[in-house]
This record gives sequence, C-alpha cells and structure tokens, in this order.
Amino acid sequence: MLEKQILGATLLDKGAAEKVITQLTPDHFTKYKDVFIEMLKLTKEDKDVDVTALSKNIHISVLSGLASSVSTSAYIDTHIKELQERKHLNDLTIYTKGLQEKINVGDIEEIHKYLSNIPQTVEQKIMHQNTVDLLQCVINDVGIRYKLKDDIRGLRTGYYDLDEMVGGLKQGEIIGVLADPNVGKSLLALNIACNIAERGNRVDFFAYEMSNKQIGYRVLPSLSQIEVRALSKPKIYLTDSHIQKISKFNNHKIFDNLNIYADELVMNTVTEIKTKVNQTTLKLNKNSNLIIIDYLQLLTGEGEEWEQSGNNIKLLKKLARYYQIPIIVIVSKAKDGSIRGSGQIEFDLDQRWEIKREHDSESAVERSATELIVKKNRDGGKGKIYLTYDERFLKFESKVG
Repeated sequence: MLEKQILGATLLDKGAAEKVITQLTPDHFTKYKDVFIEMLKLTKEDKDVDVTALSKNIHISVLSGLASSVSTSAYIDTHIKELQERKHLNDLTIYTKGLQEKINVGDIEEIHKYLSNIPQTVEQKIMHQNTVDLLQCVINDVGIRYKLKDDIRGLRTGYYDLDEMVGGLKQGEIIGVLADPNVGKSLLALNIACNIAERGNRVDFFAYEMSNKQIGYRVLPSLSQIEVRALSKPKIYLTDSHIQKISKFNNHKIFDNLNIYADELVMNTVTEIKTKVNQTTLKLNKNSNLIIIDYLQLLTGEGEEWEQSGNNIKLLKKLARYYQIPIIVIVSKAKDGSIRGSGQIEFDLDQRWEIKREHDSESAVERSATELIVKKNRDGGKGKIYLTYDERFLKFESKVG
C-alpha cells in the first residue's frame, strides 16, 4: 500500500515526482520496482513522468490502480521517510544474519571488515549541483562565518597563527605532520586533539605506537597543569597541591569528546579505523569532527610493504570525504628528509606540516623554541609559525612576543 501511495502521488504532482526520484532507489521497492525504474528512465531522458509516457512499457491497468490509490500528494515526505525506514530495517535484518555467519566462521579480520559496513539510518546520496547552487552554497557559508565574526573555514587547532595561515582543518582534507624522532609529532597532535575537543568537537585519536597508559601520561600534565616530574616520580615531587588538583580535575568536554583508541586496536588497517569510528558514532549518537592517526607507516594494507602507505593514504582520503571531516596523519621521515614510503603520500596530502626543534640541546630555551613550517597547502597559505614547547607540561603553545 505504501509503494502505491508514493508512486500514485508522483502521477498527481510533478514536485512529488522529483522528490521520489531523487530520494529513493529501485531497492526501496518490491512489488512496483518496474514502475519506479521506468520513471527513472524517463527522468534521465528529460521526459515528463506521466501516465501517457509510462504506459508505453507499463500496463495501463497498473497505472490506473496507482493513480486511484491516493487523492493528494500532501503526505509524500512522510511516505518517503516510511519507505526508507522500512528498507533500513530490512537491511539490518539481512546484515545481522550475515554477521552471525561471519562470527560462526571465526575470521576476526573478516568480522572487522563486515562491521565497517553497518547499514546507516540516514541514506546519503551525492546530488548533482548546477553552478548557481554551487556558488550559492559558498555565499551562504561566507555569510554564516561573517555573522560569527570568524574567517576560519575549518576547525581551529588552538594555535592562532597556524589557523590564520592555513584556514583551519577543513572538511575532506588530509594533513600530514612530519618531524625528526623525539621532536614532538605525537604531542602536537594530542595538544590539537585536546584543544578541538574542549571546543565541543568529537575527536577520534588512533594510537598505533603507544598504549593507553602512555597516552594518559602525555595528556594529563597539559590538562591538569601538574608537572611531568610529579607524575613520573610522585614520591619525590608530588605535593599536597598536586593531589588537590588531581582530585578536582574534571574536564567534561574532554571526557565527552576525545576518544582514544590504543590497546584495543588489533588489525592496524583503515577498515579498522572506519569500524571503530562507526561504533563510537552509534554509541555516542554524535558524528566525528576529526580523526588523528599516529602514525601512517604503522598501518597495514594491500600491496608490497613499500606501497602499503601509499595505498592507505588513498583510502584515508576517501574516508575523509565520506565523513566530510579532516584527518591528521603523523608521517615518518626518511633519513634524507623525504616521506618514507610511496610517493603517493606526498601527492595526496592537502597540507604538509614540518616541526623543527632542538630537542636534545643543553639549553632549555633552545629546546623550547619550535618552528612549524607549512610546506604544502592546497587551499590556504604557506609559511612558518613559531611555537614554544613547555617540557614541564608536555605542551606546545603559541609564542608570545
């Protein structure tokens, strides 16, 4: 009956026909799938969807039954939503049976791959936009940012000079962070993760090099303002003041928005990343705003070892566009300063940042002075900004003065 009401409405109202064609697919229909497919053909041929045109391939008695099944198209939006929900429930039923079969076989990798394709409740379809609509979308975006008095298009990292230079972390971008060992790639990424999470944005941080405890020891000093030495050697340096700070520490925005994945990771694949993000989305009922991966060369995938990173960066690019969010990847450098691995990595990075710091200097001032060089930026400025590294709290800060 629902299919008849929807298709019958398309014969009454051209506007209803456009909604049905653009929001539904043949898979939404069972009994009247052939009618819908014929409507799609007429639309692609730029012909009107009416009884006369449809009757060339659909029997007139079927069309008459559809036309008489509904007297108004006023409820077309409700009917479309109901049909979408019906298909989603059917997809979930089929998906659950398939998952049970995978579990019975016991192949962990296949189960992880399968979990990454959970049927979504909201059906997304990429629609063609004419030039007028495309430009209007940009104008609307500019207007919104003007009202907010903020010219930054993407997520703010918490580092003003960096945001002003690159325009923030923008949707669909891959940002590569490079540096020599021990300079602070992971720490800067964690600092950015905390800054963005404290602004109410969900961040998913995938740590393939550190354990949960190691990450905790890196994050707690900067958030609690308790010196690293007090946490590393509590018998010597921990004071009553520190204990009081710890007892009062309760950063709800960090707790609610920063998701760390470390000890639980087993597959080290882009598929695993997608699976974990989807699972957290279902749990929190909140979409991810930023993914950070530490680091790219520890991911495994298809192809020879030397080309795996190149293949993975392409998959991550698709993932960034799929979720419409930025992805930060920590990237390992070769001895000659180039990116270790496939040349595909350099090609697919939208932004490339390099960190320079004399981390092993005997001078505390030299160890603190940090340069962050934006060497590539497809959609914004390039150049150098200056940060200071506070080794007491494992925190990079914007340089003052």
